[in-house]
Amino acid sequence: MSKSIISNDLLISILLICFSSFFFAVHDSLLKYISLGNIKWYHNIVIGGPFGFIILILMMIFSGGVKKNIILKSYKIPILRGMLSIANPLMAFMALKYISLSIFTTLILTLPFFLVILSYYILNEKIKKTIIYSLIIGFIGVIIILKPEIESFNFYILLPILMSAISGINMIIVNKYKSLASPYGFAFYNLLIPFLLGVMLFINEPFFPDFKTIIFIISSWIFGTLGLLFLTYAYHRSNFYTNRIAPYIYTQLIWAIIFGFIFYKDLIDIYSVIGSIFIVVCGINILILKKG
Repeated sequence: MSKSIISNDLLISILLICFSSFFFAVHDSLLKYISLGNIKWYHNIVIGGPFGFIILILMMIFSGGVKKNIILKSYKIPILRGMLSIANPLMAFMALKYISLSIFTTLILTLPFFLVILSYYILNEKIKKTIIYSLIIGFIGVIIILKPEIESFNFYILLPILMSAISGINMIIVNKYKSLASPYGFAFYNLLIPFLLGVMLFINEPFFPDFKTIIFIISSWIFGTLGLLFLTYAYHRSNFYTNRIAPYIYTQLIWAIIFGFIFYKDLIDIYSVIGSIFIVVCGINILILKKG
């Protein structure tokens, strides 16, 4: 393969990662607005979920067909992932209502830390000493952001960390059992289980918000699904240099800070800045070392 083709693939993959980070930041910003109203997480998933399914099904049509992606030999693992994912929409709703967009995003980006730890225990992968040092410094960054003084501690700030841990478990499961389903098949059941629970809760407590909120809900699902699509395609195209594109997921934090300031007047203090720098630098280091 010529250097020019590799260079083009690398540039396109980096651009795709940056676009996916932008889409995820828009999704989180919209979700924060939605969470500040009277709507519950299951109202959001029932109203917006079908649009996520539509985009996902379109992706399947161009990737071997719908039947090939959702008809599986075994459904245990995909359904298990879906059950684990039920907590994430609830926690995202609660967290974004009470913490800033930038802090939420920073703590979500602790995902590489959990991937390293879970890979060691579940996939029996070895951990380099340099990665261990990065983990320690990264978690110091988390503690700095948490500022765990009893008088001022915000318990909602723990939720994005739990979300990252659950996402880490789900990603490790996909890695371990990737032969059971395609990425789109896993994504389908990952959305289906929370959606079905949301429908049951919605029937018990139906609620339709105003037109503006409905538009925001639909838009958040479209942007979130597009983020997933761009991220998936970026890693699919990146071939042998995923370590060179992975750090660009942290551009999401830049957008989160911008959107948080513009739309919610979020200001970050010096502790959050220092903690965020620790987490981002160590996260990038882990991604590079783990893939290297």
